[in-house]
Amino acid sequence: MTGELEASDGAADESPLERCPRCGEPMVLVTVRGPGDQRVSPCGCRL
Repeated sequence: MTGELEASDGAADESPLERCPRCGEPMVLVTVRGPGDQRVSPCGCRL
């Protein structure tokens, strides 16, 4: 079971998605709510 977790961790590092500049999580969506309010999904960080 440990080998499966290690394999999935390695696959996450090779994700084609760009990373959030604040937390480093993969970004799926950037929502613009106004001139000064942009948020990244799924982490919720503000840009």
